[in-house]
Amino acid sequence: NDAGKSVAGITVTYLPDGNLSQNEIKALSPSDVNAYDASTKKAFEEATLRLYKWSILAWKGTTKETINGTAVLITEYKRSQTKGSVGNYWVRLLTVFNGPKSFRMTVSYREDQEYVLRPICDHIISSLRI
Repeated sequence: NDAGKSVAGITVTYLPDGNLSQNEIKALSPSDVNAYDASTKKAFEEATLRLYKWSILAWKGTTKETINGTAVLITEYKRSQTKGSVGNYWVRLLTVFNGPKSFRMTVSYREDQEYVLRPICDHIISSLRI
């Protein structure tokens, strides 16, 4: 922004121990996705304050979606600001399990900039290809 503060971000994290294939993700049932969501939420709740010094303010949960033929688990939540930042952030974690080529893309934007930034983030997410 004009003050030099970040209002959005994208990171990609390689998951070398990704133990599921695309076919296995495509075959997940709604109850499997709910179990994944519950374990992800628990892990984040345990780690966020201790490691990152922010807290989860809202949890929308995890959905299984297909983007350009790729099965993706998308987890969405709102987090508090971090030290040195201004405002709360909406975050979407896109987890792509593909065996040893698995990765997670994190797309986030400041809540007070949602009107402008969510459509841009949606476009970035919709361009995902593996």
